[in-house]
Amino acid sequence: MGDIEVEFRFAVDDENETRGFLDGLEFLGRTRQKDVYFDTESGEFFKRGVFIRTRNGKTLEFKFNLEDAENRHEDCEEHSFPLPMPADVLERLGKVCKRLGLDAPDVADAERLMQMNGLGEFVTIEKTRERFREGEFVFCLDDVKGMGKFLEIESMAQQGIDLDGLKKRMAERVKIFRPRFLPTGYIELFVRRKDFDLYKQGRYLLEEDR
Repeated sequence: MGDIEVEFRFAVDDENETRGFLDGLEFLGRTRQKDVYFDTESGEFFKRGVFIRTRNGKTLEFKFNLEDAENRHEDCEEHSFPLPMPADVLERLGKVCKRLGLDAPDVADAERLMQMNGLGEFVTIEKTRERFREGEFVFCLDDVKGMGKFLEIESMAQQGIDLDGLKKRMAERVKIFRPRFLPTGYIELFVRRKDFDLYKQGRYLLEEDR
């Protein structure tokens, strides 16, 4: 089992208010991120709420929640592998593949994994991210190309933690913004604009689309 990432995101309505809030926190840095999501031609994994992506060509990441009954993109397992992948991650990669119904390669090679499973480039999302820390929380101010600005509050949790309690603390910390938390990630928002029929087949939808 991987780490559990818990996150809430919402659109930024007043950037001055948002930056005033963030100014009091520890600044961790600014990065440009290019996330390339991989899937089958029919979007099989997108429909299941399973996300396979590379970030800046440096990591291969799997994000999924196989037990999320509420179908909100709020908490998920996250498994990350450096690129190029060293040989010693092969066993861990195989376990992730088995859980997701993927054929596991016999070598630690991302390109081989994609070829074996008919995965190609599906969606590319680019953004500038500013990160801030306060205790157990990290705040991300994202400027997402073609979509606008969003604020995320996130925390990494271990298996067995009280997730409901953690989510309540997170929601309480940002209640001053009167946020409308998005039940989706950026990939769903992107697909919604490009292919609404495919988006509607996905696991995570905006409330007005359910």
